[in-house]
Amino acid sequence: MKHFINLKDIPHKDLRKIIVDAKKRKKHRKKLNTLEPDKGSPLKGKLLVQMFEKASSRTRISFYLAIKQLGGGTLTLRSNELHLGQGGETVADTAKILSTYGDGFMLRTDDDKKN
Repeated sequence: MKHFINLKDIPHKDLRKIIVDAKKRKKHRKKLNTLEPDKGSPLKGKLLVQMFEKASSRTRISFYLAIKQLGGGTLTLRSNELHLGQGGETVADTAKILSTYGDGFMLRTDDDKKN
């Protein structure tokens, strides 16, 4: 599994592949409705756990639609549903535990140093 916070963390060759694939998918999506999955559903059976320490409707909806369009599902958690940084559990501890329940994990936070 690859982890990254910044695009600089992705090798140029891998980033190029991601961009080429995204362009192809975007072109083919023009024929599909918003919630219809891409042909082949590359994320079928996969779950993205989304944790939001900082509210962001645009980010939450964008990730939800992207994963849905790729055939996967999302589980969204908000900071008021978790005890982040309380009781001795750090954000990193919470993220580590939650990441075991899904195939991917993303965190929307107010501080990039909380990784």
